[in-house]
Amino acid sequence: MVEYQSFDRPFWGWVDGVEHKLFGNNPLGWHLYADLSHYVCALTIWFLCRQLWPNNNLESAAVALLFLAYPGILQEARGFVFGTIWLQLSCSIASFALMVKGITFHRKRNILFIGSISLAVFSWCISEFFWGLELVRPAILWVAITRLSRRSANSLVQVCKYWAPFVIPMIIYIGYRLFYFEVDRPEVDARAFLSKLVSDPVGEVIGRLRLLLPDYVEVSILPWGKALAPENLNVLSRSTWIAWIFGGMVMWLIIKALRNVVGDPGEGDDFEISNSTASEWPKIAIGLGSVAIVLGMLPIWGADTHYIQDSGESRYALPAIFGASLFATGVIRLIAVNKKRFVIYVSILTMLGVVAHIKSANSYRHEWQDQTDLLRQLTWRVPALKPQTIVWIRSEVWRNRHPADYTYAMPMNLIYAPNSTSTNLRYWSFPIDDRGNYPTLEEEPEGGFQRKVRNLYFQGIHGQHLAIEYSLPNCLRIMGADDQLISEYQERRGMSRGELGLNLIELNVDKTHKLPESIYWRSSEKSWCYYFQKANLARQMEDWELIIQYGDEARDKGLRPIDATEWRPFIDAYNRLDRKDDAEYLESLH
Repeated sequence: MVEYQSFDRPFWGWVDGVEHKLFGNNPLGWHLYADLSHYVCALTIWFLCRQLWPNNNLESAAVALLFLAYPGILQEARGFVFGTIWLQLSCSIASFALMVKGITFHRKRNILFIGSISLAVFSWCISEFFWGLELVRPAILWVAITRLSRRSANSLVQVCKYWAPFVIPMIIYIGYRLFYFEVDRPEVDARAFLSKLVSDPVGEVIGRLRLLLPDYVEVSILPWGKALAPENLNVLSRSTWIAWIFGGMVMWLIIKALRNVVGDPGEGDDFEISNSTASEWPKIAIGLGSVAIVLGMLPIWGADTHYIQDSGESRYALPAIFGASLFATGVIRLIAVNKKRFVIYVSILTMLGVVAHIKSANSYRHEWQDQTDLLRQLTWRVPALKPQTIVWIRSEVWRNRHPADYTYAMPMNLIYAPNSTSTNLRYWSFPIDDRGNYPTLEEEPEGGFQRKVRNLYFQGIHGQHLAIEYSLPNCLRIMGADDQLISEYQERRGMSRGELGLNLIELNVDKTHKLPESIYWRSSEKSWCYYFQKANLARQMEDWELIIQYGDEARDKGLRPIDATEWRPFIDAYNRLDRKDDAEYLESLH
């Protein structure tokens, strides 16, 4: 895994190696780590705002709260990745905070600046996600310095003076990425973008500018309405009630907490902010937030991609989340006539963010359960599988965020090659959808399909394709060559009808494979689908007595299928062993 992460982000691999020493394959550990990193990141944002605006306690707390609740990125379930990402962002923000602290704390300025530079370099090295935020540093310096001095000309000189120590290591690092570091992925290849920029500067710049306004609006404004989407307002859903009740509780707690920051209102309602300095704060916050959004997104646009809500590409809002939180707080502060209303507005937005996160987490929970059921049924039906097989999956259980093909492939290797440490994978997997969309397989004349992801490589064998279908609430089934979708695919690919078949399932093997319990929960429950899969496996081995044994046990437990056609292997077995009454009874249910 360390080698995998190091392929295009070497330092990420080193950080990931330390994290793996701590959490291993324990999902709970990774999730707790991601949550803790997220909260630490919020604290660093609060600390930065307190350094920039010592007299704006309420606004600083609001920025941190809206950062935590920001609903533009609903991928908290991916704890394995987000723990490191929040750590990286925390380092970037903490670097800003120590720098601002160093400006005002003269006695320890050198120590604080050394710490700030170290954290910045550490963040740059992990990944390219937050490179754009470094360009926000001069704007933060300007805000900090102009608060201390009203002379603009002198402020500009001071900004250049304090930014200079950061520019030198940044140039060194950029030079390393441009002229020394080599990588095959164009998304993280700085030289690839530079080459395109040099060859067509006008076209490249215009193409990126076209992304600016839509991404700015989608990142800064639209996410806060996510909780009001129809799927989050379904009153017949228990999760909807839980989300809104919990969100309401959070709103009440935030109001109580922020009132403590504001102070006791006594008998009056107003918390008027009258001093001129405070009245400038909304404009500064909106301006700095907008700058942070645009500059933070530059690496994303440079990689020729952009933010897409409710997809895997929503993670591209990560560099803009600090700016978006600051922008939202500034807008609220601008429209709120007093502190009391400010607290209410911030609490409402936080509640909306909490509702969106709870609903998203519940969606991930259901998806994980469905994926686990699919994979568990697969191990029941396919206890062992010939290496170098491609598994086709027709199902919607990987429905969230439209994952890449390796999302399907990795569980196959975890199950059927659990002890393998080789980067040459033994299995791969692809989705099939009902619209007839199939990935294009580039097959070599002699070696079959080949696939490379970072340092991982798969070499398939001609004719080794196993197709499965899992359509809830029915059980998983192996798709035969006579299936319409399979026939369409075979026709497109020029495959013979025998290339997708049951002969790839290894029957007489000493070891059968199960789900790794360190990742997937253990289940002792034998559902209907357990008996159905075991019966189909026994039918493939022509063990009719074993099928009847499974059938009798399932019926004794009162288990039955939702789809009556799933009685078929048991009907066949009863007929073969002359249990006609049982066969006729099941036929009547068929």
